[in-house]
Amino acid sequence: MAHAIKLLPIVLIFSLSSINAHAQQRLTVSKAIAQIATGQGEDWEAAKTLLLSTNDLLPRNANALAGVLKANISDPDVLARVFELVASKDEEGCKFAAKQMNSLPWADLVLARLGELKGCAELDKAISGMLSWIPGSEEGPIAENRVLKVLDLVSQREDIDCTEGICRFVGQGVDAVRVKAIETLVKAKTPEASTCLTHAYSKETALDNSQFRTRLLDAIAAIAGLDWVPTMLSALDRPSDHDVACGHLLDGGAINAMIFAVRTTDAPSAGIQKCFAKSGTSGANLALSLIDHPSAAVRDFAANQIVAFPTQESADAMRGRFEKPHGKFGRSDALIVMAQFPTEMGGDIVEAALGDSDLGIRVVALRMIQKLHLRNFITPILRVAEEDPEPEIRQTALQTLLRLGAVDAVPLASRMVQYEEPAVAAKAALLLGWLGDSKAFDILLKKRNDKNDEVAWAVNSALWLQSYTDPAKKKLKRKVPPKVDKLAKSTDVSCGEVTAQVFGKKGPLVMVLPGGPAMDHSWSRPYLDSLRKNALVAFVDTKDLPRPQDLDCLFTELGREKATLVSNGLGGTNALWMAAKNPGRFNAVVAISSPLPDNLESFVSWGINQMPQELADLASELLKERDLYHPDILNTYLSRVMAPVMAGSLGDAPATLPIVVNIAAIDKTAQELENASFDPAKMAGAVTFMLPVDEFAQAETYKALAAANPEKVAIHDVSGCGFQPQVNCSKKVVKAIVKVAEDADKR
Repeated sequence: MAHAIKLLPIVLIFSLSSINAHAQQRLTVSKAIAQIATGQGEDWEAAKTLLLSTNDLLPRNANALAGVLKANISDPDVLARVFELVASKDEEGCKFAAKQMNSLPWADLVLARLGELKGCAELDKAISGMLSWIPGSEEGPIAENRVLKVLDLVSQREDIDCTEGICRFVGQGVDAVRVKAIETLVKAKTPEASTCLTHAYSKETALDNSQFRTRLLDAIAAIAGLDWVPTMLSALDRPSDHDVACGHLLDGGAINAMIFAVRTTDAPSAGIQKCFAKSGTSGANLALSLIDHPSAAVRDFAANQIVAFPTQESADAMRGRFEKPHGKFGRSDALIVMAQFPTEMGGDIVEAALGDSDLGIRVVALRMIQKLHLRNFITPILRVAEEDPEPEIRQTALQTLLRLGAVDAVPLASRMVQYEEPAVAAKAALLLGWLGDSKAFDILLKKRNDKNDEVAWAVNSALWLQSYTDPAKKKLKRKVPPKVDKLAKSTDVSCGEVTAQVFGKKGPLVMVLPGGPAMDHSWSRPYLDSLRKNALVAFVDTKDLPRPQDLDCLFTELGREKATLVSNGLGGTNALWMAAKNPGRFNAVVAISSPLPDNLESFVSWGINQMPQELADLASELLKERDLYHPDILNTYLSRVMAPVMAGSLGDAPATLPIVVNIAAIDKTAQELENASFDPAKMAGAVTFMLPVDEFAQAETYKALAAANPEKVAIHDVSGCGFQPQVNCSKKVVKAIVKVAEDADKR
């Protein structure tokens, strides 16, 4: 009995185990699979245990699992149970997961828990395939994150074979997705990827999104597929894409491709020309292959590149064409190129051309010397002017010497005006008018009644320039510039980009700005130096409108809070603008012979119209042919011909000759003032326009302005004193400026 009692626990344990085993035997795999969707608590735990322990669950029961998944695709709990089972089945589980990736909820779960699955090729392919059907990122944040996740996974692979799916996202969706798609295609580096990006760029050009066009160009260049060069070439003519495309072409060694593109056209596009110009000497040497192209536009393109980057190879080629002409690029073409080379490379050819047997070549040589202002050829041109057998060449040589300002030509011209053919003698006379000395003046006097009309006109024009007197009068005297007073000593002040020469100690602060016909201080000094007796005067130099901090510094250095601005011509216009921009600093402006911002050009025509006709004709010719004159010589000639207008009379004209003219500075200032404006109502202080009212056709405009703004605008008449009244009416001008400044200080 006791023995039986001892065995009871063992029997009970055995009985319970038998019951459990029996229960498990009753739970089949198919029933367990059904429990995935319906099982709860212990039932599901028993089913899961069975399924996890069933080694051949997959692929044997794949269809059953797939059916449960499909029937419950919207139930996240069921999806999670299936995933847990699948993840435990290693490669077979991965294959099963891959087959179900056409279902978005399942695909999202797999992407979220991808690290729990054993990898397999089938799943990689299924994930790549998602790019062909999943919703685009424009559907919202969830869709965006899904696409980014898939693209990220794809981009991590060695071999990317889903170009078509990736391409779908290059041209649509949010920026982050588009960028990621582009980056993934670059890593794929397949022909299909290159084609996709090229097509995307073509579509993107219709949209105003230069940022993405830049990304696409970078990507196309990185892959360097078959279409990359044509794409970059087409992009050169889009201003926003030019620099990027050009950079890739040059960095990618595609200069030859640009040469080919030029060779296959009748006229290179502006974009190709601009980019090719950056190719330097290597491009210049390659351009030599184009100089016999049938199209003149292509030959010009090649010549421009060769000129921009002279090389010994191109110099030898041009020398060969000049000495032994052949092909479409002729001797004159080669000469034009060589003239633009450094003198040490092409100077001997230019000099040889001056004595060439071909008259056309001699003409081209002289014209290039004029155009390029090559003063180093003055000596051989003197020889041509005297010895060339053709009157046309001698005449052109004299004209070239005149435009180069060759004073050495005066003795030769003095002889030629007396014995040469009329057309040549006329050029010699004009040269003497601009450059001649007292001996030349005496020779001109003897020729003023020449029987030939052309010579007589030229001699009379020359005498006008030398005497500022009508040559019809019997007594003419050559006029020369007077001696200019020495400049007063100054104290120099520097504040950032602003410098000033300062005079005086007491009285109101007067700031004199650059102005006049050279936008410098030759108009004001020494003529306004006497302001220092009654004012603290600062002759200010500044390239542009002064920066506020520089103005503050200048006023601090000068110990004043406000000033009166003074300037002449466009300098006065600039002063109006400067005062309007800094109303707290300037309590008055004196603008001497200054145009209003909206009427700048009228002053030029007015000045010419005020001259005697002979001088007006000479001034017009100078301005018409200004590019053919050496810049310094052009300014010197303009100073002489404009002197009567600046002085207010022919008799006083020599006094203004020390005032420099700088036509380039005038043009630059006029351009800077294009957007300037003048509204008296917005000025903090008063404006005084100092004008020669009686001689000035535009005076009525200023009178109307003063009448409409009596508290803000005044006119100070300096009739008889000219455009530069500070020269011949210095005391009157200084007194008026001091009065304006003192009155402004009292307000």
